[in-house]
Amino acid sequence: MTALLLSGPIYAQAEDALADLRIAYQRQLGSIVTDEMKLGASAREAYAAWLQRVQGDLTRAGDLDGLLAVKAEAERLARDGHVPAESDPALGPMVERGRTAYRKALEGGKAETSRRVVVLHEAYAKRLSDLVAAYTRAGRIDDALTTREEMSRADASRVYTDAQQVLAEASTIEQAAVEEPAVDMTEPQAWWAGETREDGFLFGWGAQRGDQVVFGYEPNGGGELEFEGDAKRSREGLHLSGGRVLVDAVNEGLLAACRASNELRIELKFRTSSDTQVGPARILSFSSGAQSRNFTIGQQNDRIVLRLRTSKSDLNGMRPEVELCRVRPKRDYHLAVSYSDGQLEARLNGRRLELEETPQGDFSNWRPQHFLLGNEHGTGRPWRGTIHSVWVWNRAGFPAR
Repeated sequence: MTALLLSGPIYAQAEDALADLRIAYQRQLGSIVTDEMKLGASAREAYAAWLQRVQGDLTRAGDLDGLLAVKAEAERLARDGHVPAESDPALGPMVERGRTAYRKALEGGKAETSRRVVVLHEAYAKRLSDLVAAYTRAGRIDDALTTREEMSRADASRVYTDAQQVLAEASTIEQAAVEEPAVDMTEPQAWWAGETREDGFLFGWGAQRGDQVVFGYEPNGGGELEFEGDAKRSREGLHLSGGRVLVDAVNEGLLAACRASNELRIELKFRTSSDTQVGPARILSFSSGAQSRNFTIGQQNDRIVLRLRTSKSDLNGMRPEVELCRVRPKRDYHLAVSYSDGQLEARLNGRRLELEETPQGDFSNWRPQHFLLGNEHGTGRPWRGTIHSVWVWNRAGFPAR
């Protein structure tokens, strides 16, 4: 898809040529802003480590005032994720030099983002111009006019200096490229009656179920949701804004069933409150902390990502971390993910998603974990939004319903 934007011929006979260009453009915008955010995170980590070393030096030197000033700077960085742009003589020349270096690193990232976005806009404008000509030669005048309107919208001379502007532009392109179907939020009651463990159905929860979790392998039993912190339930679903919901009743069964089948399917209906969440923020996770998991579906800014532990990945499921889709706040989504060894499929609101990476391996290295919603276990990776329902199988694929 990326190569489509920058090189190769334009085919007017392609039914979705303009949509393909838009999607490729949006993906490259997303890649640019991700690179800037990674650089910013790296700069913050380096500055925090340097402040830690300075605190040690000042402690050994017995400099109480200097130590308190540097600790305040470190706490400010940890709390706010950034430091003020203006100088602060109270910090002393040493810390001011460190702060200046940190700011320069961030400014360098923004300048590189601006340069890359200008290049991308120019390439996009050129490809759109080529497509207008191709459509015209093919007699597709309406398509040519639509593409020309897209050219007017995408001003190639625009200069970006802030990552959030790039994110906003990416979101605009995505909205233009994809019209999302409506999501049915009602609970599929027939599933509970019609699917058993033989069908791979393990457990599920929907808003109409109250606090009760339904087990596919124990038709007459089940478990209850356990609420921690700022997590609430209503008739609409689970509202999460810093708390978590544990479903420990499923931990042993989920582990045993998936290790036996080496397959997994998850279906989730949700709505995010923000497209600036990071961590990634945990929507649902089968994990025991920030560095160990069997799987996680999380949100990083406007991207929904999957981390899946397999016999060929690391313990954190990040090799690879798969981008599934992009979302916007206050919209309902139905996400379905299916995996068997080397076969990853995903759908959003019934539409098949094109995935750029696929994990390999089985679940033989899965370990006991905690299944939870809205946050990580034992640490803070909070997700803000509403979960309407979640269902889990130890079988892959999307059977007809």
